[in-house]
Amino acid sequence: MNKSKWKGQVGWGPRFLGWDKFLQKHSVLEFNAQQWVECIKHIYKYLPSIPDEKLLELRYEDLVTNPREQFEKILGFLGVLGTNNFWNNLPVLNASNTQKWKNEFSATDLKKIAPIITPTLIDLRYESDL
Repeated sequence: MNKSKWKGQVGWGPRFLGWDKFLQKHSVLEFNAQQWVECIKHIYKYLPSIPDEKLLELRYEDLVTNPREQFEKILGFLGVLGTNNFWNNLPVLNASNTQKWKNEFSATDLKKIAPIITPTLIDLRYESDL
């Protein structure tokens, strides 16, 4: 967080048009939800400009539920072979982290951010039942 970039306000990532007015009218939680949406929009806006052979899309849920397969995918994309030492030292990932958000946010918080993030979650093929 660079407060000078954000005019003394809390903020992260690239600033989106109207961010300061949004933050004046919404909570920090809602601002962060909108910031996430803006970042995703920005990524998908420019994604088509990246040649397919230079693009690898991974889903966090796939990584934590099947790390070996996903690391094989990453290494294959990079054209690198994993050594025995590499495979033996993969960290243990907690597959239950994929749903951690359900316990981290209160029902009130979810009601605040659902209208902001649900359309993007649907676009990304995630559940929409916040």
